[in-house]
Amino acid sequence: MAAPIFYVSNVNGVQSMTIQVPFETPLGNTTVMLTPAGGGPPAPLNVTTQPYAPGVFTNTYGNVTIAVAVRSDGSYVSPTNPAHRGETIYVFATGLGLTTPAAVTNEPGAGQSVTATVVVGLNNKGVAHTTVDYAPGLVGVYIIGVQVPANTTPGPGQPFGLILVDPSGNKYFAQSTKIPIE
Repeated sequence: MAAPIFYVSNVNGVQSMTIQVPFETPLGNTTVMLTPAGGGPPAPLNVTTQPYAPGVFTNTYGNVTIAVAVRSDGSYVSPTNPAHRGETIYVFATGLGLTTPAAVTNEPGAGQSVTATVVVGLNNKGVAHTTVDYAPGLVGVYIIGVQVPANTTPGPGQPFGLILVDPSGNKYFAQSTKIPIE
């Protein structure tokens, strides 16, 4: 099956490509065939497909990497516009797996609910999430509504964590990132 290509780059001789793993891809060993645009034989690449590969979208401000998050009014959370204790923010992620109803490969999300068990942490404590959905109008992007606890310690870069748990209890961790809190 064809996989949508989102990004191809060659920076300082390092080539990279970002593709959407089709929702229909079976779990386990899979062969990805990369076909050169200019012709030539396809190059096979063997990969292991897992149910989840969570990753939080990030942006770097100075030397602090923070999660891409917005408020309900659409304004971005940043070091100069930190999240407020008690408010709900929306963090953007990828790799959260299947949804109900089923999302379609290369089709924009319509707010479908994620079927995975999702655990969110802020400032090294578990916090409630209000929603975990396939982001409306976006492809391959999920949005997580997070209620910032009123007693969260303020700071320019409080740790944010995201874990998905499969039915067997296996945990899939997103990379470490931060959220500025005021």
